[in-house]
Amino acid sequence: MNSVIRLLVTAALLLFVVAPFAGLAPLLLVLLLSGIAWVANDFLRVLLGKAPAKESDESEAHPS
Repeated sequence: MNSVIRLLVTAALLLFVVAPFAGLAPLLLVLLLSGIAWVANDFLRVLLGKAPAKESDESEAHPS
């Protein structure tokens, strides 16, 4: 009987330690999907020959 109680307490403690991280799973899924979409977009731009948009630099726009 003592081993059964010890097993239940150990399982409950493990559950309390692991359970809060389960809430982050949807966020990690969104990050994974957005990362895949970003890479796929860049890959398709390269295949189609479109140059990426050039970001303007402040030093070039306003020479001193």
